[in-house]
Amino acid sequence: MISSLTHRSCKYNLNLDEQKQERTAGIRGSGSFNSRQDGYHKNKATSFAKRLLSSLLKYRIMVPGIIIIISMALTWFSRELAIELVTGKSKMEKQYSLNEFSNEIRQALQTIHFPNKIIEHFNPDWTIGSSEDGWNDESIGPSVLMSVSKVFDMRLAPALSLALFRQSLEKSHFDYDYKAPFSWYSWLDLDNRLTYENYFEETFNFSTCETFKDYYKLSFRLPCTNIESRHGKSIAFLSPIQEAFPVSARRIIAASYLAHSAPLPQRLLFLNVGDSHESLSLPTIPCQNMRNCLLDMGLNYINQESNFCENSCNVTVNKGLNFRDQIKSYLTLLDQLRLEFGNSGRFHSSYDQARLINDSKTHLYNTALTKANFIVELPILEKEALQKVGENMLSKLYDRNVDFDYRFLQMISSMDRVNPPKYFYEALLTSKTHEGGHYDWRFFNRAIYDDRERNLILHRITKAWLTFAKQVGLKTWLMHGTLLGFHFNGMNMPFDNDLDVVMTMDSLLKLGREYNQTLIIDTSIKHNMNESLGIGSYLLDINPSYLLRSKGNGQNTIDARLIDTYTGLYIDITAIASTLDHKFNKRSLKHFQQEFNQMLDPNYEERIISMDTENYGRSLDDKLKQLINYKHVYNCKNNHFYQFSDIEPLRQVYFEGLEAYIPNGIERILNREYNKALRKFRYKNYIFRKQLRLWISIEDCPAKISDPECLKNLKVEREFNLTKDFTQLHQQSYRPFHGKNNENLSSSIFKDDPWLLELAEIIHSTIKEVKNWR
Repeated sequence: MISSLTHRSCKYNLNLDEQKQERTAGIRGSGSFNSRQDGYHKNKATSFAKRLLSSLLKYRIMVPGIIIIISMALTWFSRELAIELVTGKSKMEKQYSLNEFSNEIRQALQTIHFPNKIIEHFNPDWTIGSSEDGWNDESIGPSVLMSVSKVFDMRLAPALSLALFRQSLEKSHFDYDYKAPFSWYSWLDLDNRLTYENYFEETFNFSTCETFKDYYKLSFRLPCTNIESRHGKSIAFLSPIQEAFPVSARRIIAASYLAHSAPLPQRLLFLNVGDSHESLSLPTIPCQNMRNCLLDMGLNYINQESNFCENSCNVTVNKGLNFRDQIKSYLTLLDQLRLEFGNSGRFHSSYDQARLINDSKTHLYNTALTKANFIVELPILEKEALQKVGENMLSKLYDRNVDFDYRFLQMISSMDRVNPPKYFYEALLTSKTHEGGHYDWRFFNRAIYDDRERNLILHRITKAWLTFAKQVGLKTWLMHGTLLGFHFNGMNMPFDNDLDVVMTMDSLLKLGREYNQTLIIDTSIKHNMNESLGIGSYLLDINPSYLLRSKGNGQNTIDARLIDTYTGLYIDITAIASTLDHKFNKRSLKHFQQEFNQMLDPNYEERIISMDTENYGRSLDDKLKQLINYKHVYNCKNNHFYQFSDIEPLRQVYFEGLEAYIPNGIERILNREYNKALRKFRYKNYIFRKQLRLWISIEDCPAKISDPECLKNLKVEREFNLTKDFTQLHQQSYRPFHGKNNENLSSSIFKDDPWLLELAEIIHSTIKEVKNWR
């Protein structure tokens, strides 16, 4: 425990531990593996290095500090060399996509195996292996199962949630009162996130807030409390902390908050289930046993599936879960029960119930914009909500806890309209090599995401958002850095740390009223391969002050976020509202002043030099008044202003392979915001290679190398082959200055999630070792 480690100079090794945390945080399965050397072959590759370092540090009093540092470096390099010798494959030779694995492995990836606790419950002696495991070779199936059952599979909780609801359909009818059991423990493997691992690979948990403060040498007060349960002593963080922390501390703060203090999502939304074009919304209920919720859900599913083990439970356990099979079974049952919908009299469109959603089909997803889309008046909203609640209360079955309008009134009444506190906090870090400003503090896991890995994660977040937006009928489009990335090749830029979208005020109001605190799971077969179904869950979180449209103290310029719960990466969502007052203080615009004047006059830079400044200034003011009177000027809370003609009509395009929308005046908007960025083809250590239609790092292809020569780099060649068809179609179809919609444009691009690639590596290594030992 921590007390014994302190006697071994635990504080002395804090920097060493922190370096390791930055390399290995998240390895224990909380959403993203680290490099494969920290996986299957970890013990073989590190045993000698660990013994060497332990011996040196044991006698550190007699060894000069410089020798320790040198020995650490040698130890690290010897470990890397050992890994390559053991695995027979260097990091550069690792598989780049699932297509490089055999069909046998890809088939195995589709099976979601149960964790050890569930297997041992039905099979204490681990008598694994049956004709149901899908392997022709009986010696491989048990080995793969034993290997992957130790890995936390992020697909298991959503698969079980859908499976349990499907089982409820088998019993009777579509139950509008159904609630899905939920615990953050089961979705994010918090037990592992709460465990600290030092440089010696010794693990322990912090039992008191005082121990946590002492270990990290913190002098300021923490919103932390000590708790004690049947599981032992632990700590609970109660609220966000603005100060910067080491990576390992941030990880524990986030997991502790989720485990003990964070509210549960109000509902699960299975997005575009299968190919049905309908989403399934299930309100949540806390699990009876929050810490063992995943175990309880698994046992419940297996017992029901095996008829309470009258049939062999081992068959169900060994077979695992297949997400696509669960979706097919659910859709089949749904079709059988379709006639019962609407006849029970228990469904209410204003209530948060189990329901099917397809607003895009109902409203034909009309993206045409009107001035009314940008105007939302708070007094009118309050009056309408009060009226709806009054009407709903006349029903004998009224339940205010599930009434969207009642919740909306509660939110308005509790909102600080003068000086609202900051709502969205980031995971600020003390690390000099990594910044935490692009991670939500609640879901921070680790900061080591290279540009490619981060880009792959942002790709799946993008897919989820664009699919969700179309499904529920939102009027939203790409903006800021994401719009700039689209301009170049229709994809996110590899050096961009987040995503930016904007929407109309009425769409934001719909999000806040009906979808706040929704956990979204992408189950669309169209946009996912069978292996990737269920990977990723995304919390839609709405800022409570989203109806206040002034910048105020500047702490709440972001109206909402879609947050990847496995990494903390997110999409910034802001709304654009009608600018109702031309008397606002222009001095508050600060560095937005130039952008604002160019919105009024695209030729502002030339005219301010050649014309009389005073008269020209008055003419701009007159134009602004005219635009406001006709409701033709709009702004977000961060002082980006747009004319109606900048936005309307929205133009249909394809971004990251999915249908998306961009504003009509993309060139004007980007030139105002990024100062001629459309003609800049180098940013930091990246160069946009026009012939390849890709941003390529100078580390992979130096600036002096020609575009075709870059393809000699294996990494560049693989990325080019993956994206060439889509980027070529983007180049041919996208005409940024002509305002034409690309109605016939259609393309797909599949990028494999890093977590899935690492799981494939584990299965591949397991099979290889089994065959080698014969």
